[in-house]
Amino acid sequence: MSEAPVLPFAKPRNKRPPPAARAPRSENDQPLEVVTPDRYRADLLLEFAAPIVPAELVPGAALIVRVQPPLAARGGWWVLEVLSLLDRWLESVPLSCAKVLYGGHSYLIRSSTEAAEHGAAARSAFPAPRAFAD
Repeated sequence: MSEAPVLPFAKPRNKRPPPAARAPRSENDQPLEVVTPDRYRADLLLEFAAPIVPAELVPGAALIVRVQPPLAARGGWWVLEVLSLLDRWLESVPLSCAKVLYGGHSYLIRSSTEAAEHGAAARSAFPAPRAFAD
């Protein structure tokens, strides 16, 4: 009778998720959600966002477009890109403002043309730089 070959011991598998999945998400990695008034405007926002960031229409009663951070995102640069995109979208639709949900907070984003109609004070909480005469 021949002996059975000796099989090596199986190494225990790591049951923990990979470090990227375990790491707590920072606020910069949170999805950004935009509430849209109708399907046409939601579709247009999806079309605007597609070349820059992953975006999807969230199923539910309200028409919400969820914008995810790009896979290679480091820091919050992508949020600034999306805010610029929102400004272009608001001007093209046209809408005066949009409700944005990000990092557990709700923001009202106004279009730059709407803000310009109400003066510089409406666009910024900071005073305009002053020129000093010599």
